[in-house]
Amino acid sequence: MSNSFRVFKNKILKGEEVIKTISHYKSKILHKYFDWDVKEVLKFEPLNRDQNSNEGLCVLSMLCKRDFFQYLISIYSFSQLLKPEKIVVVNDGSLSDAHLNLLKNKIPDIEILTGEDYIDERLPTYTSWRRMLALESFIENYYVVQLDADLFSRIDLIEVEQAFINNRSFILGTEQQGKITIKQAQAEAKSRHRPENKHVQQLAEMNLDSLQSIDYKYYIRGCAGFAGYAKSSFSKDTLIAISNCMFSRIGDSWRNWGSEQTAANILIANQDSSIILPLNEYGSVARYSEELKLIHFLGTWRFDGLLYNKIAKNFIKQNLSKKWS
Repeated sequence: MSNSFRVFKNKILKGEEVIKTISHYKSKILHKYFDWDVKEVLKFEPLNRDQNSNEGLCVLSMLCKRDFFQYLISIYSFSQLLKPEKIVVVNDGSLSDAHLNLLKNKIPDIEILTGEDYIDERLPTYTSWRRMLALESFIENYYVVQLDADLFSRIDLIEVEQAFINNRSFILGTEQQGKITIKQAQAEAKSRHRPENKHVQQLAEMNLDSLQSIDYKYYIRGCAGFAGYAKSSFSKDTLIAISNCMFSRIGDSWRNWGSEQTAANILIANQDSSIILPLNEYGSVARYSEELKLIHFLGTWRFDGLLYNKIAKNFIKQNLSKKWS
């Protein structure tokens, strides 16, 4: 390798680091601005659900301090349309006493768990798997909805309500819609594979045939940020069985971030009556339209055009004097 090429390569790497640093601080600023913009959500009345709550419905979220205000918007907007009997937050370890006290003030009967209490070394141990294990601890007695903090519920959610009533699991769809066979999904993964792509979901999807050993036949390429798990639909042993299949093929790569979503795709796809929510009504802000019943303000597009801020502020304005009971 010539010296001139090394210099050129180092400049490129330094440029990439600068871009990452700028993106990091831009994200921090936009999160702080959102919090300031929606601070009046703290004036909401407590989220009491003494009347007309849906018995047997539990809503569970993993929460970090960065997403605290987003979570308040998420849980209030969801609960105005579908009142859960039980609300659970799994603290990722970053919530302060002030955050915890505010949660208890706004949701008096909330159950707050500690993520570190939900670690099993037979499974990956990063935060989303802790959330999954916490969710599993309620699945015997409840229909559990996994609700990300960056979701906003706008209109009726009838598909979710029907899934709950009929005890059918659901998951958000993606552009790669539909439940397909493991053979089809594996073939698609191999067709789009690039040697430099070492993401765990890609690796797992290229090895889906390993699931045949536990008689799993289907796959959904969904988004686990909003998913419903039917009562008694799985157990920790189910998660361990799926993980063992993947460990046998891709080793410790299965412990990387992204494996929990892949496991959710596998789990829900192989439940006979599970459904994929319609993409034109439940989807990412990247595909925003007025027809969306639920909007996922995820990652890359979260604060584009400050639409999230606008929608959240309008929701607060409309409900500031509401009695949440």
